[in-house]
Amino acid sequence: MGIGERIDALLQLCAQEFSGPRALDDVRVISGHHRIQVSPMIRAACQYVAQQVPGAEIVSFPAHAGASYWSQRLFPEWSCEEAELELVGGERLCRFSEDACSVIQRSSALPPTEAEVAESGDLRGKWALVRGDAQRALASGAVGVLTDPMNEVPGVRTRTDLYDFRQYTSFWWDGVAEPRGAGFVLTPRQGDALRRRLAAGEPVRVRGHVRSVFRDGETENVVAFFPGETDAEVWVCAHICHPKPFANDNASGAAVRVELARALRSLADTGRLPRLKRGIRLMWMPEMLGTYTYLASREPAWRGRVACALNLDMVGERQELTRGPLVVEHPPRALPTFAGDLAAAVLSRLSRETAALGSSRRYALFKHVVTPFSGGSDHQILSDPTVGIGSPMLINWPDKYYHTSADTLDKVDPEALARSGRLAGAYALFAATAGTEEAAALAGEMAAAFPGELHATLAERGPEADAAAICVFFAEREQADLRSLRALAPDLDVEPFCADVAAAAAAEARRWGSGSPAPAISGEAAHLVATRLVPGPANLRGVLAGLPPAEREAWQGRRGGGMQYEFWMDGRRTLAEVCEAVRLETGAADPEFAVRYARLLAAAGLVRIQDSAGLPRAVADSADSADSADSKEV
Repeated sequence: MGIGERIDALLQLCAQEFSGPRALDDVRVISGHHRIQVSPMIRAACQYVAQQVPGAEIVSFPAHAGASYWSQRLFPEWSCEEAELELVGGERLCRFSEDACSVIQRSSALPPTEAEVAESGDLRGKWALVRGDAQRALASGAVGVLTDPMNEVPGVRTRTDLYDFRQYTSFWWDGVAEPRGAGFVLTPRQGDALRRRLAAGEPVRVRGHVRSVFRDGETENVVAFFPGETDAEVWVCAHICHPKPFANDNASGAAVRVELARALRSLADTGRLPRLKRGIRLMWMPEMLGTYTYLASREPAWRGRVACALNLDMVGERQELTRGPLVVEHPPRALPTFAGDLAAAVLSRLSRETAALGSSRRYALFKHVVTPFSGGSDHQILSDPTVGIGSPMLINWPDKYYHTSADTLDKVDPEALARSGRLAGAYALFAATAGTEEAAALAGEMAAAFPGELHATLAERGPEADAAAICVFFAEREQADLRSLRALAPDLDVEPFCADVAAAAAAEARRWGSGSPAPAISGEAAHLVATRLVPGPANLRGVLAGLPPAEREAWQGRRGGGMQYEFWMDGRRTLAEVCEAVRLETGAADPEFAVRYARLLAAAGLVRIQDSAGLPRAVADSADSADSADSKEV
């Protein structure tokens, strides 16, 4: 059976049991909980999920100041009972019980406090009106913070598109000596009105109070497991956190996971579930934090056992409202894995929904796309080479209502939930049941798709790109991905497929010509080697909290970009070679930034930096030996 027929059969099997309307009911319940990480509110949502999934268990981890899991620093449990803000002599601006996004999450308790509003100057004893770093304003002596952010997305939303909604804003008190305080989130309309009054010289006074509590507590993951014939596993994950009433982010992913568990249980109970060579583990967790805590606490039990994973994040969008397509995002190229190609193959078959007029060709009734890795959710932790669990992400992106109080149930489509559920189910079942025949079929699909993917990359980079080097790089990475299929079928001979990839890359290189080779990198990057000391991507929030305010602000916008460099820091490549890998993967790299980022990680105790001149020659000869090591590890 070819891979298309195999995936079609699994999609049809999942469609027999997966109900979009039932999943929508779960979205309705889950989105009704104010699901802030490490809080009684998210605990209630986890308890609901555990009640809906037979055999599911809630796994708890201690959460308090000073607790850490790898580089993830935890913080005390927080609960909020009441918070209100009003103009003195005027209207009410914020009420937590009516709009949970109207308070800055993790605000400290604040007795009724009346004070003047100020945008700049001496903020001591005043309410600070800001759009930037709210914690910095508190450090300046403000009694509290008022903020009215609304991130704009070109072609998707402007500030005025969501003029009467609030953007999700949070304090992160995970530093030992950070100041605590309270704050409120205004709508853009409210913020602009206050600024106009201040600009006109009119005094503005507000009165606000917050009733909240911090305590040592716990954070929870929900886990359900369908055992297989071996101790190998396939993971399907979805974060369950974020404020009420957020529906697509990510009550949708959590609800799809609940309905998928029901579908798998029904298939098992009726004898229609295929024999699982590998178990399927379903997980619901607070985003990032829950993945760090689970991996760090259960290590080394999962090491070498997880064939692949899938991360579901915002998977129920009503696309005519939210704008974005359904995206399969590949894992990073630094990790050899077949997982992205498998998810793309399932999406391709899922998209054959209807026939063209007068033709047998089939096409989708929804927007969809496959993209390279960019990160932003739990798959970036799983797919880190130090963790080694290849995990694509399924997401609707961009979303016009992302991280705002407008992310409500009316933006969720039950048919979109059903599509995502069928895709996740077919992906998990293929990986859990695959043997040599299925792995070979996927290898053929990967080799056949590679020429088109490489051509598209070169076309995007343009005629001046270093085509020869790009072709070699992507061919080597695709060959490593093919060899990772031995996790499904140890006796699979992938070398003929690797030869097809090499031939396609050589042909594409001849077609494009050599292009413009990148200049050699000199300076510190050319001789420094970074060795990572802690698994998982660096969670720098605690590190940045200890920096001076100006330096912290300078890092805030770049910290996500450092992850791509971090993935290639393997103790063999110099930072110049790390930059070259990042350049070939993404199209751009910054050696100066790579050095600064490595030094920041070193200051945090997350990497060790050495001069390559002091390393054994076999280690210092980095790039080629590193690539061959990738293949041998698989």
